[in-house]
Formats: sequence, structure tokens, C-alpha cells
Amino acid sequence: ALVATQMMERMWLFKVLIRSIICVATSALLGVAATLIATNAWSAIAAPGDIDSTFVPTAGCRIVDTRGPDNIGPRSTPLGPDETYEITIHGDHGECTGPLATPRDATGIAANVTAVGATTSSNIRLFPANLTEVPLLSNLNVSAGAPPTPNKVDVQVSPDGKIKAYNFRGNVHLIIDIVGYYTASSLNELAATAGTPGPQGPAGPAGPAGVVTMNHGFGPVLPDHASPAVLTFYGDSTKVTTPSANGSGRTAHITLDRPTSIAGVDYVLDEVRYCIMTFVNANSKLTQVRVRTSDPTSITTLAFDPVDVTTKGCYDIPINDTQPREGIGVAFTVSGSNARDGVTFTSVSSTWSPLPSR
Repeated sequence: ALVATQMMERMWLFKVLIRSIICVATSALLGVAATLIATNAWSAIAAPGDIDSTFVPTAGCRIVDTRGPDNIGPRSTPLGPDETYEITIHGDHGECTGPLATPRDATGIAANVTAVGATTSSNIRLFPANLTEVPLLSNLNVSAGAPPTPNKVDVQVSPDGKIKAYNFRGNVHLIIDIVGYYTASSLNELAATAGTPGPQGPAGPAGPAGVVTMNHGFGPVLPDHASPAVLTFYGDSTKVTTPSANGSGRTAHITLDRPTSIAGVDYVLDEVRYCIMTFVNANSKLTQVRVRTSDPTSITTLAFDPVDVTTKGCYDIPINDTQPREGIGVAFTVSGSNARDGVTFTSVSSTWSPLPSR
């Protein structure tokens, strides 16, 4: 009887042990299931289009170039010291128009930002326009006399589609090229909105030739017949300087590139514009501007302007030529009281009209 009682007690303990193991295993399985459910819920919440941004690269376009007179955007002057410049990004602005325009749902942009012609050591900061204080972190660090200083910048736009650019010290020109934008739309949503491109339509007839403006900040430089080559281009800053010689005057000559004919129409010169940025010394002045042809057979003066320019600014010379020319040049004469007198130009440009309009 004692042996039978001990056998029954052992069987009862074994059943209790089995039930405990089953309970522990069941709890572990329920914990794994709960973890999987939570993980799946988190993955669904973090899907693109909810809190993430999707980058959309573009072909690239220039939205800001403050270098006048051929500036891009509304500004044609450099940023001054401690100045903040507001820039509208959403929509058609600068050369970012049509298919290159930044859509109004863009949350940020990717851009190449370049500082040009800094007058002193400074830094440039880009930030959303809705921030009330200028951030302490800089995007570009520049120094006086340095070549153009570029950097890749990603910047968030404000809810109304704007950014701000801040310059710490001195004066500096700014160039902004947009190479892509960020959107809250997912890749699937973007793909759903992109339709299938249609077939290429037939080419239309050539339109009429219109007035063309040419910028001569870059190009061939030739000396005047009586002077050495004293007109020098500083390529990236688009400036030229011509010094005089002890008050006797020195002349520099630049050739004007003419537009290529459109639909067989030749162009004739309407006007020449030059913009002066600085005078090297107090007695420096521009005393003469001459526009003349440079045909192989003869030299014809189209305009002679005995000026007395001593202040910076832009000046126009009307030409109203009546026939196309093989080549046209502009001669600038500078006078002063010593050999280091000179004038610095920010640009030289010309305006041309199609010959049939005369």
C-alpha cells in the first residue's frame, strides 16, 4: 500500500510539471506574436509619404545670379554685410521655369551654391525663410580675392516656399543652381502621377528673329593700335581694368561678338552698354569711348563719345547701324595723373536687331 501511494504522488507531480512547461511555452509564443504585430504596425507608419522625404533629381537650372546687368532673378547687386536676402523657390523663378520649376509641394531643395567676388573674409548661410533667427552654421566660407567658391547645399523651404541667404561680412555675389528637390510624396505616388510621354510632335516653323543682347564679359581681347594690351579680364568675376600712363591716357580695345544669324537673318548693332564698378584712383576717369568696325578692308567709326565719366554706374551708347559687319570693337580711353590710374568694369554688353526690322 505504501508503494502504491508513492507511485500516485509521483504521477501527480509529473502532471503539474508538464502543465507548467505548457504555460511557459504559450506565454513565449504570445510574446513573439505581440512583437511581430508591433513591428508591422511601426513599418506601416514609417512608409514613405508619411514622415519621410523623397529626393527628385532634376536637369538643373539657375534660380539666382546677382551679377548685373545679366543677373538672373530680381537682384543685380551683391549681398552686403550682415544682410539677409529672401528667395522664392516654389513656382517659376529665374531660369527654373516650366518643367524645371520647383513644385509647390517641395519641402526642400538640393542646390549648388557659389559665392563670387567676396570683398573680405565672410560666410554664407542658407535656411528656411520662416526661421526668425539666422543659424550659426555656415554653408560657404569665402575670402577676398578667392576664385568662385561653390558648395553643395540641401536646405528646407518654408511652408510658403521660400529660403533666405545671409552674408556675414563685406560684399559678395551669389549664384544658386537647383539640381533637385525633396517632396513628402512616396515613390509610388510620384510614379502614379507621371503619365506616359506622348509621341514627338512635328517641328513648327522657325519664328521671327528678335532683339538679342550679348554679354562680352568673356571673349577675345585686342590691344589698341597705339597701346599695348592693357584690357585684362578676370574671368569668373567678369571685370576688366585699363590703366592710364601718367595722365597721357591709355586705350584698350575689346571685340564684340555678334549674334549668329537666325533663319538667314543678319543682325545689326543697336547699342553698347558698359558698367563701371570702381575707379582705381581719385583722378582716374574715362575720357573717350569709340565704337568702330574692324572689317579687313577699312575701319569705320560708328560712334565717338568724348565722355568725362568719374562716377560708377551703367552708360549706354546708341549706334543704330544699318548693315551687318564682319566685326565691331569698342575702345576705352582712361586718363589720370599717374601710371596706376584705371577703371574697373563689371560688364560690357551690346544689343542687336534683325536687319529686316530697319
